[in-house]
Amino acid sequence: MVMKVFFVFRKFLIIVLAFFFLWTSLLAFSTLNNKSSQKAIYFLPEKPNFLLKLKTKDFLKSAAYNLVFKTKDQILVTSLDNYRKKLSQDEDGINRLGINFGSEVIIFGEEFEGGQNFVALVELSKPDLFKKNISDFLASNQTFEVKNDIGFIVTHFSDKTISKSKLQHYLKSLKQRKKSESFDNLKGSSSKSSSTNLNPLSSDSFFDLNFDSFTFNDEIQSKKGKISCKINETSMDFSGQISMLNPPLIESKWSLISDGLHIETAMISNAIQDSIQKYFSKIGLKTPNIQRISMNYYGMELQEGDKGLVLAPVFDLLLTFKDDYNVDEIFSDFSILESFGFEKENKIISTNGINYFIDRIDDKNLFLGCNLKNVIHRKNNTLFEVNGEVTRLTTLKGGGFITSFVQVLPPFKSSKNLLSSIDKIHIKSKQINKRVELFGNVTFKKDRYSYNELLRFYLGFIGEL
Repeated sequence: MVMKVFFVFRKFLIIVLAFFFLWTSLLAFSTLNNKSSQKAIYFLPEKPNFLLKLKTKDFLKSAAYNLVFKTKDQILVTSLDNYRKKLSQDEDGINRLGINFGSEVIIFGEEFEGGQNFVALVELSKPDLFKKNISDFLASNQTFEVKNDIGFIVTHFSDKTISKSKLQHYLKSLKQRKKSESFDNLKGSSSKSSSTNLNPLSSDSFFDLNFDSFTFNDEIQSKKGKISCKINETSMDFSGQISMLNPPLIESKWSLISDGLHIETAMISNAIQDSIQKYFSKIGLKTPNIQRISMNYYGMELQEGDKGLVLAPVFDLLLTFKDDYNVDEIFSDFSILESFGFEKENKIISTNGINYFIDRIDDKNLFLGCNLKNVIHRKNNTLFEVNGEVTRLTTLKGGGFITSFVQVLPPFKSSKNLLSSIDKIHIKSKQINKRVELFGNVTFKKDRYSYNELLRFYLGFIGEL
């Protein structure tokens, strides 16, 4: 059950990171020494749900300076240069998109036809090439438009299919707004309303995420929010504030002692809730609405069982439900998990010596995991927190030849190398009346530098290092 969740999470994380470093790498090799025209690429709806601004050029400038003048990592410099040469000769690859990778990237979201449109805006150096070739890179739920040398790529997410013509009509309806107008709508920067005014984000951050009114679920609704990430030589620092309509008092009587890699959140949106329940239903589990997830993750074990190779994640999971629940109803259909090599007897799920204990803590809290002793009776009002050992995400034991094979695959190996360079991660939230503050950082080990490790991850991921 949880095994697939972790694989999906890791795959999603790798895809997101790869996108960031694909963009920054292309920028480094194509436009680092060129002046960007800094066009106003602010074609936005009046009130987007969120607005993400990636400052990739600033990142690459800092990374290049750090690499050449401070760390002087010759192996990484050589790998970057070889990749630059390969890209310059690749006329049939990414170069044929005609995108100016020296520009900022703007991504915003808006509700549309019962779903969500995610729109990326990029500056074009050769609009004709973009129009000719971009379709080769788009999926069925995506389309594009070009306005004033700006490329628009929209991706629609919903349960129903939306025609490309509708999406193109949506892109054509976007109007150009002044830069200040576009961002002020989301920043809450007016001094006339001190109750909702949020402090401005750091000007030297790698990315800024702003969002307007947003409904996480029936209990949590925000008015305005902004989150930023600043990359330093040895850390990635996160900060942000969210102004809520009502104090999100989602408390639990029980807590999970932090161990391994600890992840906890009570900010579960309706969309995430639906996705979780749909996934659970596919593997035969039926859960009521979840208000809080607390989890310790320790790694993955591969074992030979009667039904073949079994992937067994080692974890502690504490779920807090909105309503009373029945344990037997949740696990009423165990046939799918049984087909994966798991067995259930009374309140224990097992596979080849690994036991997962099922415990109804009370009428709202359910424990499923390996270490029941980590559940303690302590008031818990944490909205969001991540801390502990990120290397647990790539911890893989057992499996013999298969594990050895997976360990050398570029995506897995590069991810493991990146995570092993991190000393610790601690990101959490703090609630102050109707305001939620987010803060924390990812710190790297001694003599390991954030810019280098992120570039090394990308090159390793694509097999160039």
